[in-house]
Amino acid sequence: SELSEWRLRALLVALLALLAAHLVPALRAGLAPLGLLTIALGLFAVAGRRVLLWAGALLALPVLVRALLVASGDSSSAASLAGSSFHVPFFAFASVVVGHEVLRADRPTVDSLAGAVCAWLLATLAFASAYAFQESRFPGSFAFAHGQPAAQDLYGWLLHFSLATITTLGYGDVTPVSPVARSAVILQSVLGVLYPSIIVARLVAVLTAGRGHAFIRDRVGGPSQAGWIALTLVVAIILLPWADEAPRVAVLVVATLGAMLVAALLRVSSGRTVPLVALILIAASIGSRLLPSLAGLAPAFDLGFLGLVAFAAGTQLLMADRVTWSVLLAAPALYLLLGFAGGAAFAVLLALDPGAISGPAGSVVDTAELIYLSFMTLTTTGFGEITPVAAPARGIAGALAMIGIFFPAVLVARLVTLYEPD
Repeated sequence: SELSEWRLRALLVALLALLAAHLVPALRAGLAPLGLLTIALGLFAVAGRRVLLWAGALLALPVLVRALLVASGDSSSAASLAGSSFHVPFFAFASVVVGHEVLRADRPTVDSLAGAVCAWLLATLAFASAYAFQESRFPGSFAFAHGQPAAQDLYGWLLHFSLATITTLGYGDVTPVSPVARSAVILQSVLGVLYPSIIVARLVAVLTAGRGHAFIRDRVGGPSQAGWIALTLVVAIILLPWADEAPRVAVLVVATLGAMLVAALLRVSSGRTVPLVALILIAASIGSRLLPSLAGLAPAFDLGFLGLVAFAAGTQLLMADRVTWSVLLAAPALYLLLGFAGGAAFAVLLALDPGAISGPAGSVVDTAELIYLSFMTLTTTGFGEITPVAAPARGIAGALAMIGIFFPAVLVARLVTLYEPD
């Protein structure tokens, strides 16, 4: 196994020390050497293949330059901005590579357990760096309950926020304000729920079976169907902040994503009835958005369409007879579909009762904010800036919260069971 060496244990210690140095002001003097050490150990962690080592080195180069600038005493805002933005690709890349190797490990070892935590911490740092870049470039992207922090404290606060988001604590002392920040928070919250479930299922299966199995190839078509659904929904989360800015943008986004999901349904479904009904529903959703007099019906069509796609993704996950990459990708696809369906349900309710949901400072919420509320409820993060007021809205929120609690448990049980036929 690529995880049979000491490097991941050393990387875990370095990451924990780096987190402590960022969060404890008295330890900030050690940030520069700890940063350099973490980067070096991160490169060792992704060095299983030469191509990965070179890719990691290229992504780490700007981070090394930033660390050297800090070590030399350059604390200018330009250097801080460059550092936070260039950290994102390296931390994200290292997180994906280490997480992939953990899933491929053929036996549970101290290093594979350390690698699982390392991938999680690297993702936390990647999101924190992205948040710091967003707030530095566009001030006001985040709201701080205790007042705007000083420049030297900004990253520490956003690292605290990143930890609170990926663990779905949602204290509410820092909240995302801009649509782009909320999109990133949705993705991190979903990662925080699903990653531990998949890792736990893998480790339990390996322990009970006595040996590990690499994920096998899919029988037909590879992981494209579930992968396309998951990728499409991630793109939707990124594009939705602009959907409410212009009606034409909303129609374009819905049409594009609807077409991709219907194409995925054609591959997943054994018959043609479900894809045909889904096509009719998405066409009705687009048509109602083009006609102002029927715009209020669009959320209902969206809810029906998303329910059908969720049914298809859930069927693939529950009816599979072995663990494949499609099965693993079906889990986040189904979870994302449930989040979007919750947003559509909130939108249907809001069309019937405009006061059912309260936005920040009592403002009226838009479509992107309803989807954000749905995901914050589904992941049980709940920062509290958007809240359900009417009883039906609270009922939808309660249902989403229960689904969010039970989904990881059911996912772990299903994946562990599927490892036995392998």
